[in-house]
Amino acid sequence: MADSRLNLSRAGSVIMGAKRNDDGGFLGQPMKELEQAEDDFAQQALVEAVENQIADGHPREAGLVIMDLIGQGVDRDDALVKMADVLAAQIAHSMQEDRPFDVNAYARDLLQLAAAATPE
Repeated sequence: MADSRLNLSRAGSVIMGAKRNDDGGFLGQPMKELEQAEDDFAQQALVEAVENQIADGHPREAGLVIMDLIGQGVDRDDALVKMADVLAAQIAHSMQEDRPFDVNAYARDLLQLAAAATPE
């Protein structure tokens, strides 16, 4: 019976020995495609975090804002992406200022998102 386990040392040597593309890409993948894949992965992780916040009820503003945005006619998936963008901005702000995540500022920004989407 053949051993189906991944040989990590062999896989590592293959990756380490792989040539980079002229644009800095890796293994034949253009750099822009790799960056897009990373961006897509990060966006999906942030959307999942927002979905968990809604399910957990913390912060409570997440649930209120998703209901408000949907009530205003915003597609649920679009609303989640907008909320994930707010989360990303707060994370970036925390990292830039080298301080803990401020859930109160995040909740405030979520409420501002809902208010900005309100038709006049």
